[in-house]
Amino acid sequence: MKKRNIFKMILPIMCCLLFSCYDYVKAEYDPVALSQDIIDEFPESHFIDGLTWISSEKTYCNPTCLQMIGEWKGIKKPVSYYNWLMGNTYGAFYKDSFTSFMPLANPMKGIMFASQYMGLKRMFYSTDDKELCAKAIKTFISEGYPVFVMIDYNVFTDDDFFFPHAELLVGYDKDSFYYYEPGFSDRFEKGQKGLKAPISTMLNGIYSLSTYKQVPSNKYFFMVFENSELKTNVNEVWRRNAKLLKGSEIAIVNLAEGAKAVKALARDIKNKAVPAWGFKHLLPLWFKAGSYSRSDNALFIKNNFPDNQTLQQVADLFLEASQYYDEIVKLLENLKTAAPVPEQKIAETLVSIAEKEQKIGTLLENIR
Repeated sequence: MKKRNIFKMILPIMCCLLFSCYDYVKAEYDPVALSQDIIDEFPESHFIDGLTWISSEKTYCNPTCLQMIGEWKGIKKPVSYYNWLMGNTYGAFYKDSFTSFMPLANPMKGIMFASQYMGLKRMFYSTDDKELCAKAIKTFISEGYPVFVMIDYNVFTDDDFFFPHAELLVGYDKDSFYYYEPGFSDRFEKGQKGLKAPISTMLNGIYSLSTYKQVPSNKYFFMVFENSELKTNVNEVWRRNAKLLKGSEIAIVNLAEGAKAVKALARDIKNKAVPAWGFKHLLPLWFKAGSYSRSDNALFIKNNFPDNQTLQQVADLFLEASQYYDEIVKLLENLKTAAPVPEQKIAETLVSIAEKEQKIGTLLENIR
């Protein structure tokens, strides 16, 4: 229960990366409108055999779902590979206040980009018709396609806060979906049925995620992955990750990404815009994520690109960023009950992290 509660606290702002005040889905994700033409006859129940159920305690639900898709296609890679392909742990996000900060980049655009390097094309289907959505998902599963969905996990817990999450649907019967949960624990198992949820509940979760951000697009959506041409130019991955790390800022809507997002959080802290509960309950969980994600990046680079001196320098800088995040975590852990939060020190350390990641971005821009 403790592990689940931690995930509930650190994931809630993730759909800020999925949708904004305009129709982000139509503008960015190339959706395909569902129609009856897609629906085929399907059996009353079906389960896709031979899949691997993978999950992680870390805040890697999206890359872990993509890792399961990779295993399905015979790609034997760790989750750090998918973090790299997606740019998931090569960026950060901030919108309006500290409550939106997280040391992760846009997962939906990352999935779309990464699938090309898996020899796959990510198909994003959407509709306003709940029954049509259910039938379409059953059709794809019956044809052997795992279905990647994004939901508000609160439909399972009945909590009073928003909790965006990812699931991989792998089977169904008359009234239920079987799914592989990618979070809350470490797992790597073949041949498991997974968890079971009513079809209506799972679809309500998709709808809740869509309507929470008032997206003008269709309210039910899911992703499947079809065979496509394999992209192999990894320099494009590095250049994209460089851009994610250096980031951008749109002042008029108070939105920042990458290193600029980290600096935006530092400004909030310096300006005393973070209340005590933020330092006690929310930010430490994201600072921990910043620490282990940057350490994971460094390990992945050191193990996979040992002969590239520039990338080895990048790995060292990621380790330094990880250590800075860890310093902040320890500062907050060691606070006595009535002690003041060392806001100036935390803000300065965040600026140091931003400078490290901006430097990483500059180095990656020159990878050839």
